Amino acid sequence: MGAKDKPPGNRPLTSAGTATPITLRLRLHFMGAHAASVMKKNSRVNLIYIVGLIPVVFVVGLLLFLTLENFLSGQATYGDKFGNAYEVEGVAAVIVNLGILGLVCWLVLYMVYLFKRSPGLFRLHCGVGAISSLCIAAGLFYGLS
Repeated sequence: MGAKDKPPGNRPLTSAGTATPITLRLRLHFMGAHAASVMKKNSRVNLIYIVGLIPVVFVVGLLLFLTLENFLSGQATYGDKFGNAYEVEGVAAVIVNLGILGLVCWLVLYMVYLFKRSPGLFRLHCGVGAISSLCIAAGLFYGLS
């Protein structure tokens, strides 16, 4: 296996025939400049994530406030993208409100997944989303029938 077949992190800085101080210095400069540019990109991406989270945190806080208010009053109001509002009371309201709280957890798990990139977090995110959606659908079906 030659030097070109190895992954970039395992390649030698110079080959035996070209190991002069000038080429070594140039290659070290190139690798240092490359590492610095990668670090700048990562910090810029993290800053974009953090700035993008500001409206998400605001919306999640508003959703939590409204859902907890509905939960304490014993009703649930759920709207769809077409402008229809569905209101249920009693046990169905509890199920729908738990489903909405589950969707907030679903969103928080996705934001944590964006930073950690763990496959286990992604599976948990998908499972919580599926269960929450089923709770909302079951609560609406039970309350509206």
